[in-house]
Amino acid sequence: MKRFPGGLTLGEGMPISKSVLEAQTPKIVNGWNLVETETALAFPALIKNLAVNHDKILWIDSSNQAKTHFFESRPELLEKIYIARAFTALQHHQLCKNIEEYDLIVVPEIDKLYEESSLYSNEKARLFKSMLEELTGKILYSISTEIGFSAVDRADNTIKVEQTDQGLKFSQKDRETRIYADNTGLQTTVPLYEEVKEERWEEPIKPIETG
Repeated sequence: MKRFPGGLTLGEGMPISKSVLEAQTPKIVNGWNLVETETALAFPALIKNLAVNHDKILWIDSSNQAKTHFFESRPELLEKIYIARAFTALQHHQLCKNIEEYDLIVVPEIDKLYEESSLYSNEKARLFKSMLEELTGKILYSISTEIGFSAVDRADNTIKVEQTDQGLKFSQKDRETRIYADNTGLQTTVPLYEEVKEERWEEPIKPIETG
């Protein structure tokens, strides 16, 4: 058995175990998946990671962040992604109704338009609560204002996304990003990289694009 120190750049053809890859892939559940992040790149990166298991993805945009150029390197994804834009709280509320036909519903800053609305405070809160009750399915969302705190309690799962020098890092209770791709190969932050018996490894993989 060979051991390599953390931070070793892995060249093309170095075998990576399936369990290592799965352990750093974001996991979502049926229901409410809260994304904690400060970068606008988080949701496009999550969509790229999750699209393999979802055929119809609806991105409800409330802050003009949904851009097709995020997926220029993966044009096949554009056939799966549907973008709906809302400019007012009432429009957002309407878009969040009767959309069960989508496999994944992406709603960044789910609270933004309600907080910015000219409605009275009690009306904002009532409309926001109604939207949360109407919205069903597998939901990937974030909050950005005080009115959104009530949506945090709905989270069945939480994903933290951070910008690092190596790229975006996903972290959850049982998994986190430890392998990053660049032009030279794969970079790992695993403290000890172990080579095990050949039958325990998957086929060698090449560097891939990340967020």
